[in-house]
Amino acid sequence: MSRFKNKTVLVTGAGRGLGAALCRQFGKAGAFIAGCDLNQTDLDGLSQELTSMGIEHHLGICDVSKEDQVNAFFKSVHAKGKTIDVLINNAGVTNIKKFENTTNDEIKKVMDINFNGSLYCTRAAYHDIVQNKGSFVAISSVAGFAPLYGRTGYAASKHAVLGFFETLRSELKEKDVHVLVVCPGFVATNLRDDFYKKGEDIENTNLKVGNNASPDEVASMIYNATVKKETMLVTGIGKVSFLLKRFVPKIYEHLMINKMKAGLVE
Repeated sequence: MSRFKNKTVLVTGAGRGLGAALCRQFGKAGAFIAGCDLNQTDLDGLSQELTSMGIEHHLGICDVSKEDQVNAFFKSVHAKGKTIDVLINNAGVTNIKKFENTTNDEIKKVMDINFNGSLYCTRAAYHDIVQNKGSFVAISSVAGFAPLYGRTGYAASKHAVLGFFETLRSELKEKDVHVLVVCPGFVATNLRDDFYKKGEDIENTNLKVGNNASPDEVASMIYNATVKKETMLVTGIGKVSFLLKRFVPKIYEHLMINKMKAGLVE
């Protein structure tokens, strides 16, 4: 596969899970991979894996909620002689608590990473992607179009991501720039266990609802949707949620509350 030969794909939250799977998927298609994350150990493991696969890459530490760190990482990519063709805004955190038990600072943290992080990265990549007629890919969620019990801050951030990128698409249509919004169902990672063990906000943490797709399966779907220049990708249980929320919202709300409330840790 060489569809992305001589192209640069930048993935945030690249260290593990879906982010690492996206690096492998686009790297196998010939792309130069630029990936950032907060965990150096995860990045070291990813680097070894990409090297073993013969995938050229540049990885670095970056907190996407800090605009100066985002700009510094993007400059380091340019210093490699690369311009960005595809930006995948994957980095994110969740917070699983009822609103009454959640502080404003906790919600702000979720917004800073999930929404502002995508904003800062999109701003930093904007010139390159417009010039290259490339793609912006944003990882939203079922929570981007439907409520999820116990996730007020998370749902707010993902609604913001969805609205931002769908509006950006309309502005960039005449420039022939592709914008894809991804609303996955639940992705099988070890991060849910991390959340309950540590009591912290963890990237891509999900309660188990239905059959969880593997990161590689979701990465493959995102890759194909990017190639085909699709505008929206809803996967797994998200498809059912989308239809229920749209056509029978009261039934969706009843089913969602019963399922999500049962798995909530107060």
